[in-house]
Amino acid sequence: MKKGIALLLALMLTAALTGCGSKTNSSDKAESSQQSAVSDQPTVSESTEPSAAESQESQTDSTVSPASSSDAQPLEPQKLLLFPLENGEKQILRGIRLTGNRIGSDINKKDPATEGIRCIFALNEWVEIYPDADVGSGLKCWAFHHKEDPSFYHDNTLSADTEGFAQVCELNQDPEDKDMNWGSFYLNPEECEPGLYDLVFTYQDKAVGVLLTRFYQEQDIESKSDAELEALMKGILSAS
Repeated sequence: MKKGIALLLALMLTAALTGCGSKTNSSDKAESSQQSAVSDQPTVSESTEPSAAESQESQTDSTVSPASSSDAQPLEPQKLLLFPLENGEKQILRGIRLTGNRIGSDINKKDPATEGIRCIFALNEWVEIYPDADVGSGLKCWAFHHKEDPSFYHDNTLSADTEGFAQVCELNQDPEDKDMNWGSFYLNPEECEPGLYDLVFTYQDKAVGVLLTRFYQEQDIESKSDAELEALMKGILSAS
């Protein structure tokens, strides 16, 4: 009888120990799985979220747009400002040469260019225009009282009713005499005041370039040498 009870107690103890071992293993496995899941999560240093700098850079890249007329630079003496091209457009005007029939000598003999262009004239002087262009017609030259923002000409349709209008002439190349000027104009001293004027070049009524000029009373510059005229041209923005 005693042996039977002892055997029964031994079996119960064995069963209890086996259950504890199973629970311990299950607990170990659960803890191991939990640690594995945590280790699979990205750490702070490995975060997949973009940084503030990367976000800002991405936003900057996404807002980049093609060049527009607002990219145009301020006008500079003797320099032809060509407006930025839009998609599919071709630059029609490569350079310009301007001459006058009353003052200057060698300054009237320069080749068409985008820099070093003659840009001072007398009010009653005929201004002759020699473009370097890919077309022989369809160009015009407009004279407007100077505007601080040259993009105005590119952003608006120009006409004789446009504020500041002074003169306009059509430009057409003579196929039989390519050395001939394409057109000419003058500002009447009885109608126009001396000062700064913008010469705006258009093709099919769209502005493609602009040149800053200054017109004087003839008696103020008629006796000046080419060197004196060149010095005046460099300082037309500050001239009184």
